[in-house]
Amino acid sequence: MEHTINKDPLTRAAVEIFVGEKSSYYLDKWDEHQNSKFKGWNWAAGVFAAEWMAYRKMYVEALLYLIFIVAISFALNMLFRLWGISIAGELIAQIFRILAGLLGNILYQNKVLRVLRKTSNISDSDRIRVMRKKGGVSIVAIIVMHLIGFWGVFMIPSIIMMSS
Repeated sequence: MEHTINKDPLTRAAVEIFVGEKSSYYLDKWDEHQNSKFKGWNWAAGVFAAEWMAYRKMYVEALLYLIFIVAISFALNMLFRLWGISIAGELIAQIFRILAGLLGNILYQNKVLRVLRKTSNISDSDRIRVMRKKGGVSIVAIIVMHLIGFWGVFMIPSIIMMSS
């Protein structure tokens, strides 16, 4: 069935096409907190930050999140190890998971708006095709994030320790 969508970025039809199955959840959160910077807590983002970002096809955000977590955790572990404290990295990871839960709906809304605005000047059929490609979810991305996370958490520190 061919959809006709309004050129206004966050119409229900456009978000349903882009987000897919969970569009009602996000539309409700964004509507509920329309006049607020905070868009509600996102449990999936709070528990599985990088994986959730990748699942929602926010690849750049997920990769930056992982790089930042690994770099900060490694640096703090090295620093706190001098003082005999070994939980700094995990503490930082928990703090960033909480931040991801708090900011997840905002990050996702910004991604949706970016894509919908970029596609607003093309034909409806092309726009729908682009929105389905850029939106939706990716199971493969979760697996890739786990592999990158595993490599970053376990391999990089080992490589650095062996070279020093």
